[in-house]
Amino acid sequence: MCLGFDNYYEQARIAAEAARATKSLEDAAQRLKDSAMTDAKGHDVSCDGIQVGIWEMPSTRICVTARVPVKSESMAFFMLPAPRECLGDHMLSSPEIPCVQSLLEGWMTPERFVKVPKTMLGPPPPVYRSMGGSSGPPGAPPYVPPPFTLPPAACLLNADGSTVFTLPTADVPPTTSVTDVVVRKAILTSLRDGMTNAKFDATRIFGPGAAADGRSGDDDADAAAKAETDFLDELYPNFRQGCDMLVCLPPQKADGKGAHAAFSFTFVYDLRDVVTLPLLGLVHNFDPSAADHQNRQTVEENYYVFTNSPRLTLNVGPEAATLTLHPVEAFLPKKLPEGYADRPKVYDPWLAHEEQWFWNFHLWVKDCAAFQKTCQDKVVTEVLGSAAKTLREALVPSPAHAAIAAQSDIRSPVLFSATNLVGRRVNDGVVSLKAHFFNVMDNDSAEAVKQRMKVAKRW
Repeated sequence: MCLGFDNYYEQARIAAEAARATKSLEDAAQRLKDSAMTDAKGHDVSCDGIQVGIWEMPSTRICVTARVPVKSESMAFFMLPAPRECLGDHMLSSPEIPCVQSLLEGWMTPERFVKVPKTMLGPPPPVYRSMGGSSGPPGAPPYVPPPFTLPPAACLLNADGSTVFTLPTADVPPTTSVTDVVVRKAILTSLRDGMTNAKFDATRIFGPGAAADGRSGDDDADAAAKAETDFLDELYPNFRQGCDMLVCLPPQKADGKGAHAAFSFTFVYDLRDVVTLPLLGLVHNFDPSAADHQNRQTVEENYYVFTNSPRLTLNVGPEAATLTLHPVEAFLPKKLPEGYADRPKVYDPWLAHEEQWFWNFHLWVKDCAAFQKTCQDKVVTEVLGSAAKTLREALVPSPAHAAIAAQSDIRSPVLFSATNLVGRRVNDGVVSLKAHFFNVMDNDSAEAVKQRMKVAKRW
């Protein structure tokens, strides 16, 4: 009978803890949902953060998904520079990439959504006996050998109705200014020829004063010329030497103006030791007055990079600085929040008339880890699931994951890791990164990522 009572108390304790953990997870999920809705009301688009996923696929190919939110009251298009080696056949017609910013915030800062649990203290239960249980060198002449032309811009239509033209601006000679009149003409001609080949309505970029092929119409030449100037004014600050330019147009609206959308991109690459991958929109509309002596600026908005690869190291910038992606446990809280004073954890019979409890840090970390797992599973299912469908691959672990799971190492394999570049100083020329599929360590920390997010979002 004594053993039976002992088992009863233990089963009751386990059931109560399971119910508490389930309620904690449900409450955290609701707070995350409420936070995402509040954040959306504060902006004129659904998300403010770019989200780049780097996925190691079962076929040993690398798939890159990018979601680039854009907000503009007047622009009908948006421009993103990217190295030519990342584009071409690597860029696929993309489905709409779901927004997972709130899930990533929950994954990186679970302490914001999971409440610290109270553990009540009371007289110990009866104890029973148990069986155990840059643009050219200085002084270079702005010379373009005539005639200078560019091939027609390639057109890609995405599943969500958005359109992407790839302007071959990487062909602009490094000794020539992009503002040179001959270069300007070649860029505009390339885009017009690309629109003609794609049977695309050129008035969406060049306005109603343009002819069907985008050239100035006879009726409103001044308006068409202004539209050309507006287009070039958008291109110049985004131009990067050696890069092609992605001209992105959202699904057409009734009034044709205003871009309140998120562009989706899907790329695929063969797995090698080192692969160059695009970082779309990391630095845009570069402001020279904000740069330091190393030509760097601060990333002002959330920019998430995440992966399922257990062996990925990223190098970015001219100094090949390592961009660390942190595993899930690195984002767990290390101490109780401010204002949560440590309390006695032992029941005091002299205070039996008072309610006795303490903030249970151990259970809080456990609840945070469970919440992170929920967020992580949703990110992988929604974004990697979309990539797998596009590449027509099964949503199953890659050979690298299987190899790590088969190892005898008792540590849990890292199957998802991420970072947020908000607040970091990056070079103006950063439009891509080098992905090394072998592990390298570096000094950045998850706590630094959290602090940058806190400053940027004023939490």
